[in-house]
Amino acid sequence: MLSNRGQKNLAGSNPLVAAHFNAEADPWHAQRNPEGYINMGTAENGLLYDLLKEKFNHTAPVSEKLTHYTDMRGDHNLRKAFAEFYSRGLNNRIEPSQVVFSTGSSAILDQLAHLLFEPGDGILIPAPYYAGFDHDFRARAGVTPVPAYLSGADGYRLSVEVLAESIYRASEDGIQVKGILITNPNNPLGDVYPPDLVREIIEFAKSRQLPVIWDEIYRHSIFDDSPFTPILNLADGYDEHVHVVYGFAKDFGLSGFKAGVLITRNSDLLKAMPQLTYFACLSSSTQHLLIEMLSDHDWLHKLQKENRIRIARAYQTFTSLLDELNIPYHPASAGFFLWLDLRSWLNSSNRAGEMKLYRKLFDTGKINLSPGAGFHSLESGWFRACYARDDAYLKEAASRIEEVLNTR
Repeated sequence: MLSNRGQKNLAGSNPLVAAHFNAEADPWHAQRNPEGYINMGTAENGLLYDLLKEKFNHTAPVSEKLTHYTDMRGDHNLRKAFAEFYSRGLNNRIEPSQVVFSTGSSAILDQLAHLLFEPGDGILIPAPYYAGFDHDFRARAGVTPVPAYLSGADGYRLSVEVLAESIYRASEDGIQVKGILITNPNNPLGDVYPPDLVREIIEFAKSRQLPVIWDEIYRHSIFDDSPFTPILNLADGYDEHVHVVYGFAKDFGLSGFKAGVLITRNSDLLKAMPQLTYFACLSSSTQHLLIEMLSDHDWLHKLQKENRIRIARAYQTFTSLLDELNIPYHPASAGFFLWLDLRSWLNSSNRAGEMKLYRKLFDTGKINLSPGAGFHSLESGWFRACYARDDAYLKEAASRIEEVLNTR
């Protein structure tokens, strides 16, 4: 017999997670498995392994020390190396004591949900937003994500007016918003929010005494000239209430390492976090590899430079293919996903029509694109396509999309 809490988890995985593993169980390969699935439903960076392999093959051997327990926040040498890495471009550097590691950014968000909010509290998130946030906040902490709906009609423009209206609407539904979550650069839109807007959001949160969780997991995956300013440079006077989340899954192409980071100047939160990271400590071997990477400044510079170049090239390749097919999309500046507008190919302009097209793409075309419903898109017919792959993969993806869309 499960507890009431346990019963709530019987629904199983998010359908998008299930789709990922189904596609990965039968992956496409040009020679070995040409009929396999093309998986564009998962935001993984498949462009960096040659550089990672080069580094992994030249790391220091595992010492006896690494076989023992380490600090629940992460080894001091790792937090020191990360603080130096993250502080580049900051007006006031962060200290190792202000850094906490755990097993992925989702684990960090789960821990923040537990420590900052009460069950039933609302967390305001501009939508469309990363589908995993629903699980991160609800599954254990019982916090309710509150979408602040943005519209494609005005280019998904975020404003404090939209945030204010969403808080009011939530209160009418009996949900009290107690915090704000912003992802910058944004997933799934690929937008980079300008400094003036970021300042307005911080002032808005300050005026309502709302803590802000700021997800910067794509901060080094900006591939055009969009200005990016770290949130801690813009949160003067409120920085104890701004909590930054980062991870190595995206900019470093290390999703399997499950390495997430919290950066905060809130002393109470820093005292409380180890009580929860106790259950989700990063393995010593993973920490060892991260220290090796962060400490090699020349290699790190090369990785970051190549990451931007390669994402830009993949973006150009994929958007050119989409343009040839006359498939509209929301232009992106960062990340490695495109927000595709497939509304013209729906047989009905609603969620049912969107899901029918999704199933057709997945079951008939054997291509995994993520439907907008999973991201709380206001309008039906938008899909996220993750494109951090080589040219051959992207060409096969475009071919399959074309074939499905042209089959009525």
